Amino acid sequence: MVRSEPRYNFVRPSDVFEQVVFSLIGDAMRLPRTVFRWAVSFPALSLPILGCGAVAHQWGASTATAAIVLTVLLAIAWRLAWPGSFRRCVSGRILVRWRGWSRYERHWPQICALHGLANTLDQDVLVPQLKRIVIGTGVDVLTVRMLPGQSTTDWQKQAEALAHALGAQVVRVRSPRPGWVELEAQ
Repeated sequence: MVRSEPRYNFVRPSDVFEQVVFSLIGDAMRLPRTVFRWAVSFPALSLPILGCGAVAHQWGASTATAAIVLTVLLAIAWRLAWPGSFRRCVSGRILVRWRGWSRYERHWPQICALHGLANTLDQDVLVPQLKRIVIGTGVDVLTVRMLPGQSTTDWQKQAEALAHALGAQVVRVRSPRPGWVELEAQ
């Protein structure tokens, strides 16, 4: 652990209150961005929801209920008539996003810390940034921004342990450019 200055471990009650308030404000400010990102990522879901909302605003709740029922019936018909198209546009996108989050993003800080790939500076924990996840049929590729002072060799030494942690049979490590590493989880 590296310390640049001595720190005291006591916390005043007002500091805790400020931390909670600032955390809530930060979450509230991130919410619109998150909703917008999800709306853009899943237009086959967000556009019907926006359409039903517009119908509710323009013609009332009973018409909106009919629009919702019609939308659900059309989605079911789409799924039954063209399952490949439905998978590509709706369920496949949701599944890929879920798999990326549940398998990689959610546990990333803990995985890095347990395998010696995270560092601490003062009391801050520095974790390599997981910049991109590409979910494939047989191989998932994770693009990571390494911390200063790390090398590809550090990651290669942990490849077998990372494979177990990521639920893969094998993890291959390569460096596409300086400061970056790609993990291929198979």
